[in-house]
Amino acid sequence: MEMYKIEKERLVESIRDSLREKEVELRTFCHHKLCKEVYHCPGYHISRCKGRLNLATSIAWEAAEITKRHVNDRTLKKVCDATEEMGLLLNIVDRHYTANGRLADLIEETLSAFVDLRRKSSS
Repeated sequence: MEMYKIEKERLVESIRDSLREKEVELRTFCHHKLCKEVYHCPGYHISRCKGRLNLATSIAWEAAEITKRHVNDRTLKKVCDATEEMGLLLNIVDRHYTANGRLADLIEETLSAFVDLRRKSSS
């Protein structure tokens, strides 16, 4: 029984690590490819990043914020909240998949990781 618990904790932490990586990918999406300040809002620094600002980058930034806010949640309710919030963003972006396919894929991958976290947290 103890071994199962240890394996479950390792798996949950692996999912959290994956979510942290997705947060960085979502933030990177908002910036110019040469920008190294991905944790700073792109509207407040180099002009190449400011030039990328649009609805898609705004949604990506919000998805990153949701991920950051919920990645360490320990309660099933809060993980479910994250899943719901990410699902709403995916619904919006999916309607414009042709123009925002990369973002839709990133959000879908992040949502999938939250679903995995929810499953493992409840079992």
